[in-house]
Amino acid sequence: MTGKHQPPKYAETTVFEKLTIGFWIILLPFHIVWKLALNITTSKPWTRIVTESFSRYFTDHLTYNQIQWLQPDTFGILKKWAGRQKITVTVDELPSGANLLWMGPKRLDRVILYIHGGGFVFPISDFAIAFWHHVCSELHARDVPVGIVFLAYKLYPDGKYPDHLRAARDAIAFLLESGVKPSCLQIAGESAGGNILVQLISHILHPLPAVPPLPRDLRFAGVFLMSPWVCPSDEDGKDQYDVISRKSLLFWGHLFLKDVPPTDRPYVEAMNAPKGWYTGMDNVVSRMLLTSGNKEGMADAHKQFHGICVGDFGVDVTFLVDEGGLHDSLIYDFSLPLLQLLQKPRIGPLTPKVIDWFAAGFEIAV
Repeated sequence: MTGKHQPPKYAETTVFEKLTIGFWIILLPFHIVWKLALNITTSKPWTRIVTESFSRYFTDHLTYNQIQWLQPDTFGILKKWAGRQKITVTVDELPSGANLLWMGPKRLDRVILYIHGGGFVFPISDFAIAFWHHVCSELHARDVPVGIVFLAYKLYPDGKYPDHLRAARDAIAFLLESGVKPSCLQIAGESAGGNILVQLISHILHPLPAVPPLPRDLRFAGVFLMSPWVCPSDEDGKDQYDVISRKSLLFWGHLFLKDVPPTDRPYVEAMNAPKGWYTGMDNVVSRMLLTSGNKEGMADAHKQFHGICVGDFGVDVTFLVDEGGLHDSLIYDFSLPLLQLLQKPRIGPLTPKVIDWFAAGFEIAV
């Protein structure tokens, strides 16, 4: 033994932490029943209430490494979900150690690249996968078939800044080298994935020495930011209704930001970027969609970020707000897998608008 402190490993938990997980799982049914009783008069589907309560309960009571221990990584979650649907998954390895995971046919004529959220500590969720499967199915029904590919990047403590940015950059480079045209590529980032996507845009405009550059004139067909985490250091919004508490967000933000040099803060905190930082954005992307829930803790930050987008980006920006919606409200239309067997998803008003936006982007590219 060297006596030196060993850094934590992904999903590493002690025996006591595992026992604690069991304790909170035993109490979970009582919490769910209580939440259903509180919402007995609401029009919200009971499956959605359960899914939202499930997310808040575990992030409130378990540490990030305990939650990591409970579930597979992004590839494992996608493979299991796709297996139930009898959908193939194709893997492309990237130089950064990240992977591109294709759900279904690997099409290169029209592509949606999705960067999942999870506070830089958690993998993709089942309901996010179900959401994107729905989007692709609806586009296919409109005779706009697309290839959907998920970026599986390293999570804390294995992945630290700028690993996520490097993974996103490598994903774009790989797709371009594979023959995907920027005008036929739309990129989506959800929560922390939205942060990574804004990092990518900043890197294209202001290349970081530690990350290989990308051309400044790519002009992607579209960028979709779903409840983006635009300011990890400052979560002052109300969290009483949300699926994530302010305390959790601040802690995950601390884990991420402690490896970010002060000079790099504009890359990871869009809210605090200097004026003019996004000049030239119109050469990087032609259209942008920003969605938020008016009851999520990040709602005010999204409004401010929209102001920055309109004033500084110089691109077509659409801002959609889900009335009564929480963080990532779009994907919460799709409940946990077991609950989907009991009740079909009730699609909210924003999802069709998002599908329309994607369809329009691909029509422009033709």
